[in-house]
Amino acid sequence: ALYQFEEAINDYQEAHKNKQNMDVDAVIKKLKKVANMNFFGYAHRMSFYTIGNLYYKEKKFKEAHTYLLKFARKDSSHLAPLAMIKAALALENLKTLPKAVALLKEVEDSYDDTLMYDLILYHKARLFKKQGNTLAAISQYNKIIMKYPKSIYAKRAKNQIFLINLKKAQ
Repeated sequence: ALYQFEEAINDYQEAHKNKQNMDVDAVIKKLKKVANMNFFGYAHRMSFYTIGNLYYKEKKFKEAHTYLLKFARKDSSHLAPLAMIKAALALENLKTLPKAVALLKEVEDSYDDTLMYDLILYHKARLFKKQGNTLAAISQYNKIIMKYPKSIYAKRAKNQIFLINLKKAQ
């Protein structure tokens, strides 16, 4: 299975490097075959992750969400929270903001020790703002500023709080 996984990835990378039109669906089909060869293992899990990211790149957000979550539910590496964040962004693109926020909350609760915690909070705040819940957004932005003052997201959070308050003042 690992050989077939690497072969599919190499084909995709070669076509991308040579600026050839790559049939992404063909790569996805190969990776699905790899994923179905076994029920566990690196090639099995990474096939789901790669399929999810390819679907996301192709703007097939429903499929991206499904495969990224399949990966995250089977994996315990540092990529699991990242896959869940991207699955939440796929839900955002599908205009299902409450589900996206709920998934980010799950990531926040499950991976409170991840290096991406500020990113999780930032996306939650951004989605709260998008839903019109500015109090929740400001609360999340403040959490970032307090817990991660040197983070790039702390600077962005300060800017967002400023913009929210500026809009309220108008």
